[in-house]
Amino acid sequence: MYSQHNNVLKPSDTLNSKRRNTVVITQSAVGGLTLLALNQLWYADYQRLKFHTIDDNSEWLQMDKLGHVFSAYQLGKLGAQSLRWSGVSEKISYRMEQL
Repeated sequence: MYSQHNNVLKPSDTLNSKRRNTVVITQSAVGGLTLLALNQLWYADYQRLKFHTIDDNSEWLQMDKLGHVFSAYQLGKLGAQSLRWSGVSEKISYRMEQL
């Protein structure tokens, strides 16, 4: 039973279309649902403005910006690793990680 689970987690040496499709559909669905949820649960009561930045040193000491950078890095890394798991070439998955 262990070897069966180990095979599922092992990255594919060649493109596995089923895994790739699963990765693309899952990432698209999770990303889309996350944006919809944030819009409804977090931002619904706020007025929409043009993109702007504020100096939040008096409240958050810029930690929210650090959180955004860290989260974006981790999600990009997970996305690239998922593509490698599905057999997408390392060159292509690396490019996706750099975006």
